[in-house]
Amino acid sequence: MKTILSIAILSISLLSFGQDYKLFNASSRKVYTNYPIPDSIFSIAFDSARLVGTDSVYYNFTHPGNLIPSDICHFWGGPVCYQQNRPTWLGPEIYFNNVQSYKFFTLNGDTLSLNFSVQSGDSALIYKNTTEKFYLTFTKADTITVLNFVDSARFYKIIHTDALGNTINSPINQKQVIVAKNLGMVQFFEVDTFPEILNPVYLLGNLSPDLGMAKLTNGIVYDYAVGDVFQYHETVYYNYGPPGQDADRFTRYTITGKVISVDSVFYTATRHAFDKGNSIATNDFITLKYKANEVIAQIPYEYTNPAEYFYNSHSLRFENYCGAKRWTYHIKPDRGLRYCSIDNCWGPNDVPGPAPTQEDVYTCGLGLYYSIYWEGVIHWNDPGYHHTSEIIYSVKNGVECGSQAILGMDENPASDKLFSVFPNPANDFIAIETPNTKGNSLTISAVNGLTLIEQELSEKTTQIDISQLKSGIYLFKLTTDKSVMVKKIVINKH
Repeated sequence: MKTILSIAILSISLLSFGQDYKLFNASSRKVYTNYPIPDSIFSIAFDSARLVGTDSVYYNFTHPGNLIPSDICHFWGGPVCYQQNRPTWLGPEIYFNNVQSYKFFTLNGDTLSLNFSVQSGDSALIYKNTTEKFYLTFTKADTITVLNFVDSARFYKIIHTDALGNTINSPINQKQVIVAKNLGMVQFFEVDTFPEILNPVYLLGNLSPDLGMAKLTNGIVYDYAVGDVFQYHETVYYNYGPPGQDADRFTRYTITGKVISVDSVFYTATRHAFDKGNSIATNDFITLKYKANEVIAQIPYEYTNPAEYFYNSHSLRFENYCGAKRWTYHIKPDRGLRYCSIDNCWGPNDVPGPAPTQEDVYTCGLGLYYSIYWEGVIHWNDPGYHHTSEIIYSVKNGVECGSQAILGMDENPASDKLFSVFPNPANDFIAIETPNTKGNSLTISAVNGLTLIEQELSEKTTQIDISQLKSGIYLFKLTTDKSVMVKKIVINKH
């Protein structure tokens, strides 16, 4: 799809000004999550919108999809690129008659027709096939508090039956669809895979007005309390640099005080730091300062941002940390891709040497939980650079998580307790041993950051075939529900 005309955006925006019980408008930025238990997120951020006759049409293409030849933009290696046309959870497009009727389209090409009548007891057919039917029924109008925002709302319920009218006890049968006067769509359901997947969702965040999880800020991510403890493991490694440039350091912070100003938050903390294998630690008192309103990310969290030089892979998930669920934001840039606004597509970008690998993981209440930057060797006078930082141990709200590294230990005990890899050096096969069997995944990467093997670990001991890997140094990263740990492994082919 081509970039939309500003006139079209203006027309739709004028039609939708003030919301007035419309589900959304062209400039809407909303994020939803699973109902009733939060898990994944579902964003609204339209790729484009225009008028077709008297209908407003919203296009949900926001992810790279089909490979096409670009009309004007030429990418590294040729003119082809991936067009940004893969539909989202709301399907590929939505037609709105600017009164009260909407048409949604599934990935299979089926149509869902929703009529938001306000006549008591009115029931309209949403969708039917040879075996089932779905109806939308108006139930009441009332006030509602959503994300601490008071709004007028209209309440509907979904009725799911078989072809003969008998009720089907599905995940969305009798579930509410809520439309608010100012906030629009408050509670809804996933459209793209309907009716194969029936997933109710509710509003988690809204931009303009900014409500709920509208923006991920320093104030949300670095939300510490007195008594919280965090230990970081930081490594610095130059592929061919002097050993004195490398570092392997553990730093523990214990929060002792908190002061909030107009735009900043200050923490006082004790700091205990030592290098791996060392018997001497430094202890001091420091102040940690964060600009509370500085935005790390905002809706849509999981989308490509065409304004950026490189493609960003985003995600926001509700993840488990030693029994405590926390919103976790992942961002992984890829400088090997660039955006073409003419054809709304992405293609390979010419970079000097291998593109750097970078990934950051922010966890609400814990801070920057994991960060990696890996730059491969580009030419003879550039040694290549690798930096990682991760929280290996924490005490948050009295809950201990991970394993603390102890001064003077030759190895990182947190890593050892999580998993062991043997033999090291290895040849054709290697064994991974973990203390538990739940939620473990292993990633094997080359020194340039390229992921070579990804595997879920369901046994305490798992044998992995590495015969296809060449001799060299590799990173083995184990991810569990408690932590992320990395080990360097040497593969030596005889």
